[in-house]
Amino acid sequence: MIGIALVTGAGGGLGTAICKVLAKKGFRIIAVDLLEEEKLKNQLSEIRASLELIFGGVDFSKPEVVTAIVESFLPNKNWTVLVNNAGISIGGKLIDGTLEQWNAMMNVNLTVPFVLSQAFVRNVNKTGGGGSIINISSMAGIIGAKKPGYAASKAGLIGLTKAVAMQVGPNIRCNAVYPGAMNTPMTADWDQKTRQAIAKNTPIGRIAEPEEIAQIVAFLADSEQSGFLTGAIINATGGQYLGQ
Repeated sequence: MIGIALVTGAGGGLGTAICKVLAKKGFRIIAVDLLEEEKLKNQLSEIRASLELIFGGVDFSKPEVVTAIVESFLPNKNWTVLVNNAGISIGGKLIDGTLEQWNAMMNVNLTVPFVLSQAFVRNVNKTGGGGSIINISSMAGIIGAKKPGYAASKAGLIGLTKAVAMQVGPNIRCNAVYPGAMNTPMTADWDQKTRQAIAKNTPIGRIAEPEEIAQIVAFLADSEQSGFLTGAIINATGGQYLGQ
């Protein structure tokens, strides 16, 4: 057993893939998701033996809920990896957006990663080990998007990644990955025309499978493989939008 990896958004397409890949690498998994607990257990049934703890029904728009989980269950555990994967995108046009939507996206996409990163660093410093923080950002944080709250929060997550990396070395590393289009339940209703258009604008020529992104996360989690990598913002888009 390498250590314990906490993964937020563990019940989604990418989150589930990350949990499975990390479990196969030898990590014990703490799975946290909005999905109710029984459904989350079913979603992760393939790696049931690797589940250290599971928290379903967690409202990430309320950072105090996440803080309570961390303070109650995680002190003194061999917590070596944090994957801030949970994210939401709501609303669209600037003139139609509400402050409630903005605050929810900031809380889920940026404040919770900040809170969990704080807790992770404190725990690692207390136990005297090392660890890796991996933030899942988005192309929206790099090239922008017509969703002000989402783009701002994901750009903020990239800024947080760099700031944390500058402060927590040498024993802790912090990196970010931003995927492009993926085959997940969220994109299951995309029509063939949409998929072909994305593939045409991607040098790899197709949409990613979540397991491919999960393998990048696993690489970043492994200090033997990526021990000199910190503050990196990894483009995992298959080259989507290069030259545009």
